[in-house]
Amino acid sequence: MAKGKNDMIAVGGVNLPATIDKALLSNVEKHLRPPKKKKGMLTDESPVEKLTYAKILQPTSTLEMSGVFENIRPGDLFIENKILGNKLTVFPLLIWNSRAKWERDASGQGATLDCSSPNAVTPLETKYSKLCNSCVHSMGTKQNPSQCVRTTNVLVVDTMFSSIFVLQFSKTSARAGSKMLDFMYAGEDSDPVYHMAVNVKSERAKTGVYYVFSVTPDLKTQDDFLPALEALQDKFQVIVKSQIDHLLGKIKTQEVEEKDENIPTNIPDSIDD
Repeated sequence: MAKGKNDMIAVGGVNLPATIDKALLSNVEKHLRPPKKKKGMLTDESPVEKLTYAKILQPTSTLEMSGVFENIRPGDLFIENKILGNKLTVFPLLIWNSRAKWERDASGQGATLDCSSPNAVTPLETKYSKLCNSCVHSMGTKQNPSQCVRTTNVLVVDTMFSSIFVLQFSKTSARAGSKMLDFMYAGEDSDPVYHMAVNVKSERAKTGVYYVFSVTPDLKTQDDFLPALEALQDKFQVIVKSQIDHLLGKIKTQEVEEKDENIPTNIPDSIDD
């Protein structure tokens, strides 16, 4: 019997139209399936399910060109063992901010991480300040940019629900990150944007060509996928917040051991800045 337009099927605990592509339904079920319980306790190195981060291959990047990466080109996005290319359409799920301060080495060619914050509020290294917004390194002007880089992190899923990964917008891509934030939290009178076209484009500077993000909203709503998107948001909200809380918890534990009376008490419940 042919499946009608209004027929529904339960997938991963949510009801979706039975007419949706079978491969897509299978991918949704895979991502919403509860994780298998492992024997023993989780270690500090693996507090919760890990997130995958997408990166742009810059002309100056070094990458092992073997296996799946043998055909990668500068300007391509990639995750772990998969090349995403320089044009993709995604559903944004979650957004949060982070910060990182890098210290250049004597040669000026390399850098080491000096301080960072997983939520752009509380630094993991408290040698400069207890809070990011009161740290001198987080402040800057157009003439004298901040030494601490603010990053907008956006968790997305591709339109086939095959891969879930984080896009990071900072420095020259910061404007695209701000646009993504505006689109995700449009005003009440605006239609929600479920599709986002993410492109990688080239820019030219004195030092050569480099690649940055650009984002464009697709105003076509995808109501069929809303239950799955909302379920993924709920799942990964917990994962992201758990990772941030785990990192911040290390700092609180360390400060208690050092008998520091100035433990920050205003760590936010939200992952958003």
